Amino acid sequence: MRNGCGGNARAPGGEAVGNVAVLGARGLAGREVVRALREDPAFGWVAEGGRPEVDLTRPDTVEAFLRQAEPAVVINCAAMTDVDACEGRVAEAFALNAEGAGRAAVIAVRHGAVFIQLSSDYVFDGRKGAPYVEEDETMPLSVYGRSKLEGERLVEAAGGRWIIARTAWLFGPGRQNYVDRMLSAARETGEVRGATDQRGSPTSARDLALALAALIKARAMGLYHVVNAGGGSRYDVARTAVEAAGIAARVLPARRVDFPRRATTPEDSTLSAEKLRRDTGHTVRPWREAVAEYAAAAAGTGT
Repeated sequence: MRNGCGGNARAPGGEAVGNVAVLGARGLAGREVVRALREDPAFGWVAEGGRPEVDLTRPDTVEAFLRQAEPAVVINCAAMTDVDACEGRVAEAFALNAEGAGRAAVIAVRHGAVFIQLSSDYVFDGRKGAPYVEEDETMPLSVYGRSKLEGERLVEAAGGRWIIARTAWLFGPGRQNYVDRMLSAARETGEVRGATDQRGSPTSARDLALALAALIKARAMGLYHVVNAGGGSRYDVARTAVEAAGIAARVLPARRVDFPRRATTPEDSTLSAEKLRRDTGHTVRPWREAVAEYAAAAAGTGT
């Protein structure tokens, strides 16, 4: 459960950050959060909690985990993230993404810990025509988006100290994601298609984890957008990945209607991370750089 560091390390300013407990530690975001915090000397030890042992729909397991971890910070990376599956499993989506997150936040408050909740760009309808900032009105179009927004509200209602970190279009090692799917299709068929009319903020799970560490060390509180810089379409992401991987495949433009799905998703849910930079001094690199690095590494052509 612990990383064996022993004791509480010191932040650059001299204050001890304390222990961190990560819920959903076996998922795409959770794995990178655990890895990044364990590599950072500002933190003490990091406790990993994941299903089935630690399940947000079973509050007793969360309570037992936090009692043993004695965390100063709890980061909730657990979620039902299959956007289309949420449409047919509404109760399950809300049980984990909303009620489960809210109950975990209440338990964290009882333990005196800061609670960090990962949320989503899908709380917006994508019709703004410019990158969303934290103050913009939310209007989710899908069950997934509604469940994540309700999770935000329940975390805030729990009181205590909290951070809600909205992120988007995550990619990284260990779990299948859009970049991986595009690379696999390019290798297997020599051709991939990406929608030019769906835009967002492609985000490296590693860069998300580093930004969360910056928020913790800055003693930040409140709502933040945590994404790689800039916006791009699904087509842009596919083309960047395939070119960086050195795969001889065609990347063709397409439209969202060419990829029917159960959930309604926002047309342009690009997020601005300016508040993160302003409050912490931490700048997240451009998404193209992050996608290219990941794709090159996956192909064995990068470091």
